[in-house]
Amino acid sequence: MIKAIIFDIDGVLLDSFEANLKFFQDLMIKTGYRPPTREEFPAIFHLSMMDAIKVLTKSAPEEEIKKIWEIGRGCEVGYDVGLPKTPEGAEEVIEKLSKSYLLGIVTSRIKESVYESSKLAKLEKYFKVAVSYQDTINHKPHPEPLFFAAQKLEVKSEECVYIGDVENDIKAARAAGIKVIIYSKNKFDQADACTSSFTKLPELILSLAQENTDNVIWVDENDNELGTISREKAHREGILHRIAVIYLTRKNGDILVQERMSGRLDHSSAGHVDVGEDYLQSAKRELKEELDIESDLTELGKTISNEVEPEAGKNRIRHIFKIFECEAEPGNLAKDEVKSVFWANPKTIYEEMKNDISNQKFCGGFKDSLKFFLEKKKLI
Repeated sequence: MIKAIIFDIDGVLLDSFEANLKFFQDLMIKTGYRPPTREEFPAIFHLSMMDAIKVLTKSAPEEEIKKIWEIGRGCEVGYDVGLPKTPEGAEEVIEKLSKSYLLGIVTSRIKESVYESSKLAKLEKYFKVAVSYQDTINHKPHPEPLFFAAQKLEVKSEECVYIGDVENDIKAARAAGIKVIIYSKNKFDQADACTSSFTKLPELILSLAQENTDNVIWVDENDNELGTISREKAHREGILHRIAVIYLTRKNGDILVQERMSGRLDHSSAGHVDVGEDYLQSAKRELKEELDIESDLTELGKTISNEVEPEAGKNRIRHIFKIFECEAEPGNLAKDEVKSVFWANPKTIYEEMKNDISNQKFCGGFKDSLKFFLEKKKLI
């Protein structure tokens, strides 16, 4: 599940080539070194200021490099903040993404220059974190800056997408286990996606997020994670994986039963736990998607289901269920998933299940989880 989008600045959020070229030319002239030509500058454009100085001074003594870096960091050499430009449609794209994801920045810029451009400063309100040169010991293509950004955003690295523009961004993202989209006129086969249009980023991010939903978390009998596999493989080979189950209840003890589009009866709400999710996140997502409910949930426990499913080619499907309960009334039903719902006495439903040997009326997993539910409630 994708939860966060992390952006580079130079070449992505800002077209800063002209401003950066002028800055380094002025810095080298002031400190007595040959300034870079326009033809030479692309090779150092994406380096940190410290690394760029090392290249331009041909690795002068460390003390000299640091002295020049401090001059560049201070106000002795001006930076034309009016030259950098944001991509066309940038503000609309960033605002749109901020409504669905946490946004962050990872850049080789020094901290003082992250938002010095007025055009980027205008977008600062959308970004939760900004990791700059001084924040880490190692820098791109090392993954440390991306790991640090994920930590500050309180997400796992695999729940992020990084938007960069050069090969070093791909190397850093791969080392961090992060999907990467390259925003550039050049194509990079190693990236997960490439685009020269900033406005296409939401579409590409959504596509990467949907790829994740085809995978499930493979676990052992004690619910220890063993890896990720495709849902189709898990069902075909009977590999144990996670499901979040929710029972909606009323004060009189009734439960909500869902009729699936196939006509078979199932839990109030249930669904696979996606890669990057925990059980509770999955349960709340399924409840909102299927029944339009947002509610606190009470955890009842776990049980394992091992039932033959007609809808899965009569394969034996193995799920580990974590079961939740809440008192709530259904809202709008998901048109493509839920045919209808009704309230029923759970013991009555359980007795009916005993006559459904081949699981034609009830979903097999529903039988196992309802038995657990009734036992937990001390009703059987």
